[in-house]
Amino acid sequence: MAKKVNEETIKKINKEIEGKIEKIKELRELCYDETEDEKLYELNKKMVEIYEEIFKEILEISKQNQIKELEEFDEKFSAFKFGLEHFVDSYLSVTNWSNDKKAIEKETKTLEELINLFDFEEESNKEYELIIIRDSYVVGKKEKAEEILEKWIKEHPEEGEGYQIKCEWELDKNEPDMEKIAKILEEADNNGTFIFDEYIYDNVIEYYEDLGNDKKAEYFESLLEKMEDEEDDFYDEIDKNLDLEDIFEDEKKELI
Repeated sequence: MAKKVNEETIKKINKEIEGKIEKIKELRELCYDETEDEKLYELNKKMVEIYEEIFKEILEISKQNQIKELEEFDEKFSAFKFGLEHFVDSYLSVTNWSNDKKAIEKETKTLEELINLFDFEEESNKEYELIIIRDSYVVGKKEKAEEILEKWIKEHPEEGEGYQIKCEWELDKNEPDMEKIAKILEEADNNGTFIFDEYIYDNVIEYYEDLGNDKKAEYFESLLEKMEDEEDDFYDEIDKNLDLEDIFEDEKKELI
């Protein structure tokens, strides 16, 4: 077993991480003013490299010191003002800008290590797992991604995101199998969930209208209406629970 890192060393590393985070902020500011794609790509690449340096360091120390609880991590690593999860979100917002295969593969590896080490909330875990699945598909590991997604849906049949990804992948094909997409929508409905993407429903409805199958078209129109009602209820609930003071505080928050 590797030797534990002492508190003094962790304080020193915190200071180094703070400097790296400041550098990321500077690069982000430059991105906001940059209009040339090539320069944006280079700025983005530099940010990803710094994020990866930070993750490599904190993962190594956390393993050595057997830090698994986020509360303990956030207490020791004060450099992350809003906690590790917030930092991971800011990292993902940067990697989302990139179509670079190597950056996406690194993101996958980093997320896998984070999930395996830390006790994230269930919702965060599910979000990261789906990002890993999407990433695998994007870098060309399509069969593996489809296999993992099927398993994920079986474990979380009540989550609409899994069905949505299946539909998106099918729609992206040169000759999508609309019957297959229709079955995915039905499966989601049977499990009491929806795909919050009107475009997918519209494609299926149009397919059955073109076939002259009004009964099927009407069925999927009814699913679309149910989805829209559910979406309205969801946003109404958010509006009802919004606290203006919290909103203003969130607006003051830095990205990192």
